Amino acid sequence: MREKNYFVKHRIVPGNVAYIYRRGPKSIVHLIDGRESETYHPLKNLMDDLPENRFWSINKSVIVAIAQVEKIEKLTYTMKDGATFLGRVRNTGEHQRNARFLKQGERNGWTTTDPRQGLSNLSMPGGEDGVTSMLKQFAIFDEMPIAFCIIELVFDKNGHGLDFVFRYCNKEMANLEGLPVEDMINRSFYEVFRNGDPKWLLTYGDVALNKVTRVITAFSPEVNKELSIYCFCPMENYCACALIAR
Repeated sequence: MREKNYFVKHRIVPGNVAYIYRRGPKSIVHLIDGRESETYHPLKNLMDDLPENRFWSINKSVIVAIAQVEKIEKLTYTMKDGATFLGRVRNTGEHQRNARFLKQGERNGWTTTDPRQGLSNLSMPGGEDGVTSMLKQFAIFDEMPIAFCIIELVFDKNGHGLDFVFRYCNKEMANLEGLPVEDMINRSFYEVFRNGDPKWLLTYGDVALNKVTRVITAFSPEVNKELSIYCFCPMENYCACALIAR
């Protein structure tokens, strides 16, 4: 029987993974902030544990996060941190397709996903996709004098909850966190809060999956304040939070 999902076990949020490569007998998980985690898990198993359509296996020794690819020239993938990797030689068409996808996405501001799923599935600013509809639906909270956000529990292809992504934040949420709304929307909890405490996600997951209400009162080092967070489930797999600083 396979070992428990590596990323869940080690509390690694896939949204923080830049790339994974083989070094000797080990797989090296390289995070966006430069940290690395070593494991004997084969790359194939790690790929199976990652969220579908957010990563490319470009050769038998390298997996890259699509969102972290800066450019593709012929067979060479250059990452946003400057690292370069050579794609598999026998399938140049795959790399050409990926390169076209990146260029088209940059022109249109589309959310990165797998080009094999079709361009109609991409989230486009101003389009009537799920995220844009949610921003419109909850716009009534934009001026509310209490910080408010909605986060989505994201699953991998095997149904494991792996990450939380901000889908709505009002202006007061931006004031509380000291970040512009656009720097939070569609980003992972741990992308926004690099040193975020996992205890928050455990509560959010309980609310999103079990459709319960919860109240958390604890000190938040991210904002250097004690917070009371009132959580409820506005729809399946989502957790809405009203945050009050004490």
